[in-house]
Amino acid sequence: MVRTVTPETIKLHGARLCLDFANSVDWTDDHAPIGVEEGIADADELGRWGRRLGIESGAADAAELERVYALREAMHLAFAAIAHEETPPPGALERIAADHAEASAAAALLAHDGAWRLDWPVSEPRRVRFTAVVDAVALILAMAIREAPAKPEPAPDPEPDPEPKRDPVPEPYVVSARLGVSSDAGTLPGISLGGTARIRFRPYPWKPERRKEVFALELEPRSAYILREEARWGWQHSIPPTKEQRYSITFRTARKSGTARPGER
Repeated sequence: MVRTVTPETIKLHGARLCLDFANSVDWTDDHAPIGVEEGIADADELGRWGRRLGIESGAADAAELERVYALREAMHLAFAAIAHEETPPPGALERIAADHAEASAAAALLAHDGAWRLDWPVSEPRRVRFTAVVDAVALILAMAIREAPAKPEPAPDPEPDPEPKRDPVPEPYVVSARLGVSSDAGTLPGISLGGTARIRFRPYPWKPERRKEVFALELEPRSAYILREEARWGWQHSIPPTKEQRYSITFRTARKSGTARPGER
């Protein structure tokens, strides 16, 4: 299948470097990368993606690219778990911590715009990965502090300040209505209203080794679609969480008279 994005065209929507890094590929509901929506397909594209984000670096090799993929998956799993108010997988946190330790050991502490930060020479091939993991740890720690219970106060203020607003975890980790993996029988027409969504397809029966066959289509507002024949029997479909309010009208085949389940009328 033909790729739909490049390092220069993939959407940046995280508002944080680490979130854009985690979303440099689109993911299935099973947390598998979708090949046609891969924004960093090789070591050269890693450098191009970094330059787009203002991160100059030395040329990375194949081994560094594999480390980038491993860190990106760990960050995706961690942020997705946090968005669902779940504990991130230990393996993901271990990978993030290990890469952060590697980045810290190779960094210099430099002043920048009145603040101090870790940085690396522009010739460092690991600079994109290091910059992303340091930002990820900073974001995860900020979330942990924000979620920590407040200490009880001896008495409330007569005019207490309003509760501070929390910054939402940026898209696409904002959780909204979703459709899980489904493989309904018969012809399935539908209409998608409201916000834009993506409908993802994976082969049926599903096997992890078929991940590269997974693909997605965009459902614009007021889109109409019909799933039938091979799309119904040979593929499962799902709709990931959306940030905008969305309404789905689905037309399903009614059961014949006398075939209702017990309790149904």
